[in-house]
Amino acid sequence: MKWVTVETICLLFSVLIGFVLNVLAVFLPYWIVETNYNIRALTYSVGIIPFHFAYEAPFHIATSVMMLTAFVLYVFLVGFLVFALISCLVQKYKLCKTGYLLVGILSAIVAILQISSFIAMQIGMKMYIASIYYQQPQLGGCVYLTLSSGILCLISVLLAIILSKTKLA
Repeated sequence: MKWVTVETICLLFSVLIGFVLNVLAVFLPYWIVETNYNIRALTYSVGIIPFHFAYEAPFHIATSVMMLTAFVLYVFLVGFLVFALISCLVQKYKLCKTGYLLVGILSAIVAILQISSFIAMQIGMKMYIASIYYQQPQLGGCVYLTLSSGILCLISVLLAIILSKTKLA
């Protein structure tokens, strides 16, 4: 079991924790939050699901498309990680390295999509949304879950590259 290293365990946990954060960010409705300060209560929140093209701001459409694409790619990323781990388990080390390389590539794409959606929400909130709402809306927690998941994806890229270059046998 030479292939079970600290890097393998860290990659597994970073991918799984990032996937959970991505799922929470996509399916929770707290991307834009508006609070009534008179009664100190949450009065309005917007998520990226359910999605309506006719009613959404352009930056919100772009963010929704990027996050839904990142979610689908994350499912494939978890599948390739399982493929790589099973390949190592049955001692097919060439397939194992290929699986780790695919995990690294998909992690890089997912990280770019998630960090881009975070930036799009930041810029969109400053330029577009503030002129529409009566009260000042704020970014909700899902935006920061997306950023955290993107950072974990960047860590996964580094770990997958290290594992694809290591001699396993």
